[in-house]
Amino acid sequence: MSVFFEWLDAHPPSYWVIAWTSLTLCGLSAWLPKPETEGPGWRRWASHPAVFASLVFLTLCAFRWPSWFEPKELNPDESQIIAGAITLRDNPVFWKSVDGTTHGPLNEYILTAASLVGVPLNYLGARLMAALLIAGALLCAWGTLRELLPERSARLGILPGLAFWCFSWLGDFLHFSSELVALALLSAASWAAIAALKSSTARPWLLGLSGASLALVPLAKLQATPLALGMGLGCLVAIVWPRAAGWRANLLGLCGGALAVAALLGLYLVVYGLESQFWYSYVVSNLSYADSRHHPLVEMPNFFFEFMTTGQSFAWFFYGCLSFALLQAKSTWREANPFMRHVLVAAWIAVAGAYFCVVAPGREVPHYLQLLVIPVTVLTGLYLPAAGTGFRGHWGTYALFLLLGLVPQIQNRVLAAQLQLGHLAEYAANPISDAGRFIRERQKPGQCLAVWGWNAQLHIETGLPQGTREAHSAFQLIHGPLREFYRNRYLRDMTSRLPEWFVDAVGPKRFAFEHRSIDGHETFPELDRLIRERYVMVAELDSMRIYHLAP
Repeated sequence: MSVFFEWLDAHPPSYWVIAWTSLTLCGLSAWLPKPETEGPGWRRWASHPAVFASLVFLTLCAFRWPSWFEPKELNPDESQIIAGAITLRDNPVFWKSVDGTTHGPLNEYILTAASLVGVPLNYLGARLMAALLIAGALLCAWGTLRELLPERSARLGILPGLAFWCFSWLGDFLHFSSELVALALLSAASWAAIAALKSSTARPWLLGLSGASLALVPLAKLQATPLALGMGLGCLVAIVWPRAAGWRANLLGLCGGALAVAALLGLYLVVYGLESQFWYSYVVSNLSYADSRHHPLVEMPNFFFEFMTTGQSFAWFFYGCLSFALLQAKSTWREANPFMRHVLVAAWIAVAGAYFCVVAPGREVPHYLQLLVIPVTVLTGLYLPAAGTGFRGHWGTYALFLLLGLVPQIQNRVLAAQLQLGHLAEYAANPISDAGRFIRERQKPGQCLAVWGWNAQLHIETGLPQGTREAHSAFQLIHGPLREFYRNRYLRDMTSRLPEWFVDAVGPKRFAFEHRSIDGHETFPELDRLIRERYVMVAELDSMRIYHLAP
């Protein structure tokens, strides 16, 4: 592998040829289906739905794969999620062995489940799973559009979203972020709901799937809950208002799916005695986190347009897609039937809901912007031709779509650099830090690691599970209403589990916490007493103090 990386570092055009060829083939597969028929021979094979779906995933991989081998976190949340997944592999009870702080258990569980089929629990495996989740969300968006538009328009409609995730080089859009599971669930819920509501007969099982998917969203990303609630309310209105044939069965399916998830969650919490942990460490803690926003909610519209540009390709995607939708709004509305008009209104409301989810925390965090990608992608697709006479009848619409939805993103990608190219051989030669190497050379099977401060990356470098519920101690250090709750729980975990390794990651040039006099473990007297009594300092590397459990 190192020989290949050295060759690729010296020949970057090879990477670009493969990436752009993949995107071209994906675009051809999207364009080939005719409105009336898919055609004979090679065209039928090349435009087969399975071929198009495969090309979507392969194109994502072709552009993103160099980032998979970067042996460091692209975002601090990424290491935290992977560390939680490593811990759940041996202790699978979330909120007892792992606490995701601002995200829910589904992010860790999906990585842990993937590890059972051979996906490694490291950055490579997590970023591969990120590509799978993105592809799943895009393909579900395609499924939604297929229910409403001709095949060509449905396929072309997801290309702006695909281009965004292919062309992004910011770490916030390349890592396994906590938004991706929620996006996949929301996209799947939309597909199932549209397929059921468009049917002339009752399809309660589809609406049950939609309701369950929406109810699972808070267990992935609590921040996305308003969008899930809005979609659920929209489904309720669409079922009850017209009262079409079988509406009672559909209503029972939607509510039954959501209630089933709620019942299973309640049973899980009761069986493991985690009701208070769930309430304080997930619900109350997240509400407190939202209250500590950097900017008041009323000021976030101004900051939104400012921090949107930090996401590089997102601004091109967002402005281009919405410009196309607005320019096509009048003509599409005039030609749409009543059902499609309701869908268009719902799509705009979904975009507004996603926007609210992005700005509600009051923080300029680029990876939050991903919550807008699928709603904007679906909205844009709905303004492509819904019927007609093929290209000749709609060439202007297709040209405008290409000009606004894809060309700016392509130009932006061409002018930008691929940050990982030229460093792949270096990544292979230096996969872990000095501190991670020190521990890994001395660790034994069955041991675990606790970190004070913030360096969850050590768990990935060593493969050691967490010795406390959190992979970092931010909530134990930041002054807030729940600080004592988190400190007491951290101390209980340390006392009961006595992890073999303890690392104080507070120090010069460390992430988030640099001053030992303010944030070192000595500032927590009870913890300091435990460390002095039961642990021995064995090294200080990378501005971190490494302790081992005394014999």
